[in-house]
Amino acid sequence: MGTSDDLLGIIFESATILNGQRTPEQRIALEATTVLVGDGGRLDSLGLVSLLVMIEEAVEDKMGGECSLVDTLFNENSEDRIWTIADLVENISNELEAS
Repeated sequence: MGTSDDLLGIIFESATILNGQRTPEQRIALEATTVLVGDGGRLDSLGLVSLLVMIEEAVEDKMGGECSLVDTLFNENSEDRIWTIADLVENISNELEAS
């Protein structure tokens, strides 16, 4: 499996693609601390789902593993949680290790 740096690279690549489809004001910063969901989140629901699907596909293609970010972010226990890019890296890493 890949490292956290590999996962961060995949997320940044996916976010760069998404940013290309958004206005400058809507773009997300390519930083581990960027809040995606929750207070201060930079993505609407369509942007979030688009980003998560791109990340899931890239993880499968580049790392040979599967992760289900949509299920994780939208389960009943994460209702009020703030999610950053670093949280996605940790979540994907945990899922890949468990599989």
